[in-house]
Amino acid sequence: MSSQIEKGRCLCGQVHYQINPAAVLSVHHCHCRDCQRASGSGFATIALLTSHDFILTGGTPKQYQSPGTSGATITRSFCGDCGSPLYSQSSLLDGLVLIKAGSLDDSDWLTLTSSFWGSSARSWAPTDDTCMVYAANPEH
Repeated sequence: MSSQIEKGRCLCGQVHYQINPAAVLSVHHCHCRDCQRASGSGFATIALLTSHDFILTGGTPKQYQSPGTSGATITRSFCGDCGSPLYSQSSLLDGLVLIKAGSLDDSDWLTLTSSFWGSSARSWAPTDDTCMVYAANPEH
């Protein structure tokens, strides 16, 4: 990891991590129903990066596994004390981590790449039409 890092944490500060911002591959809004339920909002904003560029620096998150809409097993990691969602991993995206952008201490440097599952977007949380919108997951 380079000397430049970005840090993130849960609401209560029990679980924290760091990343190399240069390692972020892309940033997306996911409007699937699972992300809506897990985030309690209209979508989850995720930053995709390789797992070796993600380092837990404190605490141990709890995890919940469920089948994703795409058929993949999704492992969602969150703080067991305050419940903040922190990151996810997909069995179809081996070696990648999907960080919840809102858990970063500073996320202003992120640039949205696309929206997934536009077909599930709620009328009160529409997709951002300034970027590519996929009806479901993009093809690999």
